[in-house]
Amino acid sequence: MKIKESNEKVSLKPLLPVFFAAALVSCVLRTVQMGLYIDPSTGFYTGGKWLAAVLYVLLAAACLVFCGVSYVSRESASLDPGALKGKTPGAATLALAIAMFYDGFDNFVGAFASMSSANSAYMGALDNNMSVFKILMSAGTLPMAMQSIFALFSGVFFIILARDFFKGSRKAASCKLLATAPVWWAGARLLCRFVRKISFLQVSDLFLELVMIAFMIMFFMAFAQVSSGIYSDGFRWRLVGFGLSSAVIALTLNVARLIYTFVNSSAMINPQHPFVLVDFIFAVFVLCLVSSFLSKKSSACEA
Repeated sequence: MKIKESNEKVSLKPLLPVFFAAALVSCVLRTVQMGLYIDPSTGFYTGGKWLAAVLYVLLAAACLVFCGVSYVSRESASLDPGALKGKTPGAATLALAIAMFYDGFDNFVGAFASMSSANSAYMGALDNNMSVFKILMSAGTLPMAMQSIFALFSGVFFIILARDFFKGSRKAASCKLLATAPVWWAGARLLCRFVRKISFLQVSDLFLELVMIAFMIMFFMAFAQVSSGIYSDGFRWRLVGFGLSSAVIALTLNVARLIYTFVNSSAMINPQHPFVLVDFIFAVFVLCLVSSFLSKKSSACEA
């Protein structure tokens, strides 16, 4: 018996209220957690294990709901970004493209800044027979350079996609290779975090970012498949399931950071985990995309 994208009684519409409720509560919990129970200089917990448990359970439950409902709902089988047209998804996609360009420039600068530590490490590692590749990886230079390059290509893809949303065309469908750029961009971000020599579980920012980026990779892979029409059957549910899952974590992390950026002059923010504009815009992009999917279906039903 087929379960995936087959149940006509399960609707995607309740997912948006669930998303807003989960995002609101998790953002409040995260803001309190950062203000009271996290050391901003190290990122380690200073207490409040109960609050961390509540936050993780809430996010896990929300992600399970997003993925479970979208997996079984018949509505997921007809999701098609290429069929969307409107100012809302177009503006959100254009904003994501601009954020990608900014991220590419920021990591380009960061890659050059890390070259100094890479050079000193290289001089000290000559006697240990360490390879240049290993040195550049451990210094973060190579992952940041990769992230910068793929961010630029991702920005180009999202500009093409934004034009499609504004005009109702399907130019992005022919950009099959370019559509995979966001996947590689997210993969490079994941690599940047794995090279850090610190506990993934004790630093909540790092742990949540790893989970968020993992969902991003799966979302962008599904988006590339669906938008280009390559092996897209059976993967459309991931646009909503993985998209909303990564978006709720992105908001949880960055809304609290944005608040403390203005309220406390960044004193409560770990310098290695600042407010990330591209993650915040990504969450808005996913929300606009899913809202456009659902509004299009409502219009089709009324017609």
